[in-house]
Amino acid sequence: MGAKQSSFETPIIIYNDPNIRFSHGLVDQLQLEKERMKNAKNESTYPSDIPPIPPAGGHLLPEELENIIKVRVDNELNRLRERDDEIAQRAQEELNRQRVILGDSGANSVATELDTNALIDRIQRKYENKVSSEVIEQQRAVISCYQNNSSRTLDCWEEVQKFKRVTQEAIQEFVTSHQ
Repeated sequence: MGAKQSSFETPIIIYNDPNIRFSHGLVDQLQLEKERMKNAKNESTYPSDIPPIPPAGGHLLPEELENIIKVRVDNELNRLRERDDEIAQRAQEELNRQRVILGDSGANSVATELDTNALIDRIQRKYENKVSSEVIEQQRAVISCYQNNSSRTLDCWEEVQKFKRVTQEAIQEFVTSHQ
């Protein structure tokens, strides 16, 4: 009886229908697989001696996986370093080209530095702090009051008020003289 059942095969029926139809899911899956394979060929920058990481069903020892990851990370870091070096070299070449165009030589940089220092001196002389002796005197009074009354600083309110008044007058005088 068992031999009889194993010899019985399911018949295969073939229809001669010229309109074979595939489901949209199958077509989409095939197109995605085709694109994935195409991209994998283009992006394969890893050495051929490094085995690919198997899919989730594959088995690798943790040490093997770690070694593969280390090699790939090192390769990527080297690629990035090379790209950074290339960018730095291009930037240096562009700077040198700009210096040639602008005629920036050592003498010009010294002259520019001297001109800059002269400009700074001129600006500082123009806006020198001209503080009146009355403001300085009131400032010293406030400081000495705070030093003498370090535990009772509120006792210095009169000196602070005088200092504020004198400072306000000096500001008003400065503004009116520069209008």
